[in-house]
Amino acid sequence: MQPENNTIFAEDSNPSITQTLTAYLDGELSEPVREVLDARLAAEPALRALMAELESGKALGLDLFAALAREPVPPGLTRAARITRSAR
Repeated sequence: MQPENNTIFAEDSNPSITQTLTAYLDGELSEPVREVLDARLAAEPALRALMAELESGKALGLDLFAALAREPVPPGLTRAARITRSAR
């Protein structure tokens, strides 16, 4: 099943193909649009290469945020949060 309008995949359209691939990675596309994109990914090496770059970037970002989440909260920030809460 293909959507009636496949123009979201044109390089000059809005959203761009990069935005569409990012939505694909985030699980935000409808099933019909996902099917069209799956077919394009199977047929277009350049699109697969762009998808691989985006996947790598997403993985790197998730790793960096995970590392930040493990860092202890600075004491000054903890004090500021307590002061802000008590002022309410």
